[in-house]
Amino acid sequence: MAKKNTNTAPQAPAAPVAPVAAPGLVTVYCALPSGISFSLPGGRTLTLNGANTPRGMVRVLTAGRYGITAGVAESDWEWVKKHYGKAAYFTATPPLLLAEADPRNGDAHARDVSDGVATGMEQVDVHAEGAHTAPEGR
Repeated sequence: MAKKNTNTAPQAPAAPVAPVAAPGLVTVYCALPSGISFSLPGGRTLTLNGANTPRGMVRVLTAGRYGITAGVAESDWEWVKKHYGKAAYFTATPPLLLAEADPRNGDAHARDVSDGVATGMEQVDVHAEGAHTAPEGR
């Protein structure tokens, strides 16, 4: 007698929930491939998702070439900007880190500037003119 198959079709993991606006919170967009972490006062750490940040089975949301970290306390973000505001990831054009209170505006802004974002960690096109150089000292 054949066994009755009681298994149901495997279900796909739930799609990530898009960030929403909330008072006192911002959504931070990070173009660095692996993200970045900041040490905050009180021994806390703020870790921002990069465009390629792996999170196990959960897919990190992206807007263009920016990874999205939703629900960051606005006070923590202001502290980071105050202490690290002169760093290259803030002063680059377009910036590698940016934040918006309304994620819809942030998503649109991140997508608009994504084509111009350069982290310096992009792969080299080995077929491009000038990509091959002679070894030094030979």
